[in-house]
Amino acid sequence: IKYLIEYFSKFEKVFDKISYGFLINVATVSNQFVNLMKAFMANIFERVEVYGTNSKLWIPRLLRKIPRDQLPLKYGGIASHKPVVVH
Repeated sequence: IKYLIEYFSKFEKVFDKISYGFLINVATVSNQFVNLMKAFMANIFERVEVYGTNSKLWIPRLLRKIPRDQLPLKYGGIASHKPVVVH
């Protein structure tokens, strides 16, 4: 628990720098961890959407927030999408 509290406090430091976020392809176990984090950091996770591994469910929801031409093909975008940076 001490580790988790220290870990969560790091997120609090970057709270002002996050405008909105998406967690995509989150496995079941990871989703449970994210739900635990939501309990401790509700102010940050009100600006984060968590999508599971079923792309048929999350691609339409993601496309309501982000234009198709701004996403790569594997996230429901277009094939001609050119990313700024690839990690």
